[in-house]
Amino acid sequence: MASLSPLLKSLTPELFIQLKERSDKFLFEIISVNCQSKFCQTASELSIFRHAIETLHDNEQGFLQNFRNLVPLTVYDTYLPFVARFFNTPCLESDVADLFAPGFPLFIAVSSATSGKAPKFFPKYKATTLRPSASPAISQSVYTYDIRCKDVLDVFHGHQDIVRKISVIPAGGGLLRAQMGWNPDDDEARMSSICACHQRMSECESAKYHDFV
Repeated sequence: MASLSPLLKSLTPELFIQLKERSDKFLFEIISVNCQSKFCQTASELSIFRHAIETLHDNEQGFLQNFRNLVPLTVYDTYLPFVARFFNTPCLESDVADLFAPGFPLFIAVSSATSGKAPKFFPKYKATTLRPSASPAISQSVYTYDIRCKDVLDVFHGHQDIVRKISVIPAGGGLLRAQMGWNPDDDEARMSSICACHQRMSECESAKYHDFV
């Protein structure tokens, strides 16, 4: 067992137990839901784990013990054949629905590929996406986001009906777009509105300057 960090050692026994129970409950909720995904049901790396939990049902501790003991560490190549389904032509609903988590991802995050290698793609689902803070924090920091979509993938039901559009975008911009509810189909109208607003603000500032002079 890994040794505890100094921060954990500083907790009282009561607080340590509360933290463990809360962490275990949160982990169980995530894993038990995602166990129904195509990846969990078919990936060879999880075959022993799938067999071990067949009869556990709501046994939280037994479930988590098997997860910790039987699920191996994985690398990006483990997920690549599944991620590649999003980029099939056509991309079919039957291939990508419930692939890593229930439903479809909010967006697919793309790495910057600054190492010179091919970019990596990470589907981001609602349950694993950071939520904005309930109370806005006062800050003097300025953050910039690249909100341009590198691509927009059409998900088809059959070969004609589009049932979903999934943006491929850097993670920061994807999280912001998801929080704001920005649909890629509305980008042109949104940018036109923003540009027009900025132009009016510039005209007002210019008029104020001339009036002052």
